[in-house]
Order: sequence, then C-alpha cells, then structure tokens
Amino acid sequence: MAFNILFLNNLGERILQYFNASLKPGRRVTKDWFMINPTHFFIVFFTYFIFIFIAYIYKSLYATHQNPDKLSKIKASSKSKNSRSYITLEKLVPIYNLIQVLLSALICVLTIYNARKRGFSLFYNYVDFSKTNIAFWCWLFYLNKIFDFVDTILIVIKQNWNQFSFLHVYHHISIFLIMWINTSVGYDGDVYYIIVSK
Repeated sequence: MAFNILFLNNLGERILQYFNASLKPGRRVTKDWFMINPTHFFIVFFTYFIFIFIAYIYKSLYATHQNPDKLSKIKASSKSKNSRSYITLEKLVPIYNLIQVLLSALICVLTIYNARKRGFSLFYNYVDFSKTNIAFWCWLFYLNKIFDFVDTILIVIKQNWNQFSFLHVYHHISIFLIMWINTSVGYDGDVYYIIVSK
C-alpha cells in the first residue's frame, strides 16, 4: 500500500513539474491544502473512473438490452408518485442545482473582486506564487469540480442514459485534472479568467 501511495505521489509530482518546473514543491502555497496532494487527486480520479466503468457496464448489459415495453414499465413504476426514492430524488436534484448555482456565483464574484483588488487586467497579468487570494478561489473552484461529480451520479441513478455520454464524462474528468494542475502549480495570474469564465 505504501508503495502505491509513493508511486501516485511521484507520478503526480512529475505531472506538476512538467507544467511548471520553476515552481518547486516547497514554494507552493497550496501544497498542504485539502485535496491537493497527488494521492488524494488520484483516489478521487480513479473512484470516479471506476464508477463510470461500472455504470457503463450496467447500461450496456442491462438497461439497453431490456424489452423497451418492460423498460418503460419499470421507469414508470420507479417514477410513480408513491415511490419514496423518486420523491427523495426529485427533491434532491433542485437542491443540488441551487447549491451549484450559488457556489459558482460566489466563486465568480469573489474571484473578480480579488483580481480587481490586485490590479489584474483581462490578460497578461503578473504571477506572484506567494499570494493566496486568487489561489484560494482557484482551490474552491477545484473542490467544486469534485462536487460536480454528483451530476454524473444523479444521471446514473435516474437512468438518463441519453445524458450519460462520452462528452459528459470527458468534460468532468478533464476539468478536474486541469483545475488540480492549476490549483497546484498555476494558481495566480491569468488563472482567474478560467475561474470566472466557467
């Protein structure tokens, strides 16, 4: 187990060094922040990937090969107003969406505020890796990408297979990877524009 953790840490550090070789691990202000450690990143990454793999197998073997008439009856019965799981899920989705909208708005507004406070323009801003104000919002945005994985879980639970696409999965995995790299070694300067535009 220790070997695997060491391997994941070394792999993560090699990735981070590739993207910013001049920023040594000791100088990173985010290095000890929650979920920035390469091992934590890879645990979440592989857990999501395994969930996607299992959901895809389920979709391929069971959901798409059932009799369409039988499948519609199953969906209708699971969506009946008497079903407790349906009622709970129908209440959970709007709450999840509201939390996402409010959190995204908060991150956007406060990132703009901190960027203006630092005197940033739209592009070509100076980078100061000792500052933590933009780094904090970059980190919070990165954590929000982990929370975004709930979207995929809800799609699978609701069996909305038309939304369970390669593009959906690619988007979540790539943004999660990009934001981990940015939060680890590129958390200042023009990164604020990425946070605000998302």
